[in-house]
Amino acid sequence: MKTRRTRRLSSAAAVAAVAIAWTVGGPARAEQAAGAAGQGPPPPRVSVTTTQLKPEMAATWRDLIRTEGIPAFKKAGIPWRWVFATGPLGGQGFTYVTVTPIAKYAQFDEPSPIQRALGEGAAKYQAKLQPTIVSTHTIVQTLIQNASIQSVSSTPAPLVRVTTMQLLPGKGQEFAAITASEFLPAFKKVGVTDYLVFATSFGGSTLQRTIVTPVSKYAELDAGGGGPLARALGQEAALKINQRRGALTSDTQVTILRYIPELSYGVPAPPKTSSQ
Repeated sequence: MKTRRTRRLSSAAAVAAVAIAWTVGGPARAEQAAGAAGQGPPPPRVSVTTTQLKPEMAATWRDLIRTEGIPAFKKAGIPWRWVFATGPLGGQGFTYVTVTPIAKYAQFDEPSPIQRALGEGAAKYQAKLQPTIVSTHTIVQTLIQNASIQSVSSTPAPLVRVTTMQLLPGKGQEFAAITASEFLPAFKKVGVTDYLVFATSFGGSTLQRTIVTPVSKYAELDAGGGGPLARALGQEAALKINQRRGALTSDTQVTILRYIPELSYGVPAPPKTSSQ
């Protein structure tokens, strides 16, 4: 029952962690290189779960997450958990995107946070939750640090713009290089503080890249001028750079997600520095 749009949204959502403590080339090789001896911690990773709810059960799901789920996640030691939803500008209705940090893959060898926190009560919680859900899809995304700008704000943005791109085979290095050398300097010039680029590591296409940027309100989308790249370089130069990067992709989709405060808690820690 998972549609192609739902799968894209789930990746797009990794997102959704616009202040997340969030290289190039295949994600698996990048993580292995970053975690090698003497090279510091691995790049920041997040688990992103897209949940499609039954419309008549959406309120029940939200209440269960708020009253039982969040206390259990906190008890299990999950430092933060952010939830986003689709809004009026498109996307599958009654869809929620949940983002949590991954400290290390070894954590998945342990019981789930709900099992650790609730013990035998975990089965009862899942039995109440399951009837509310149509489908779920989880992916793991890794931040491409040298192609990102991150302020690690302690205040989540009300909205996030999620751009999901499918790269052509063999274009990962070129995509990251153009982003790092041409997009980022221009963005910094005009004061952009958050521009997060993620690669899908597990659960989806490794050719997928997700770009997440904060939006303060929907009215911000009415502003002209072609965005920060055009403000920094001018319309003509920005168009050429966008065309160069666009030529590396086979498909692009844009989604606006809204942050749900009552279903979320915590903030990411500042990223650890590492030699790369």
